[in-house]
Amino acid sequence: METLACALRTIAGKYNACAKHEDCLAAALEAKCSGAGFCPPYFVNRQLKAVFEAEAQHEIDRYCERGPCSPSGFCGVIGTMEAYCAAGHCTWIKAL
Repeated sequence: METLACALRTIAGKYNACAKHEDCLAAALEAKCSGAGFCPPYFVNRQLKAVFEAEAQHEIDRYCERGPCSPSGFCGVIGTMEAYCAAGHCTWIKAL
């Protein structure tokens, strides 16, 4: 599972440049067997969201085709997350 997480972080890094908070948006991925991108979701530049989703989904699909896997079900984030631009990259903060 760590291999997939590393691949998705690398892919997200290509699509998460931002100048302001409004540039960032949560990506929608079909996690399938992996749970990837659910908690927390990947936040990327809104103009590049569709390209990120296609590339990331391809990686998830490829990973899940190789055999059984299952998400841990654990999410270390309690509450709601919102998009946030920090140091020129989309990320998230816990919403109040």
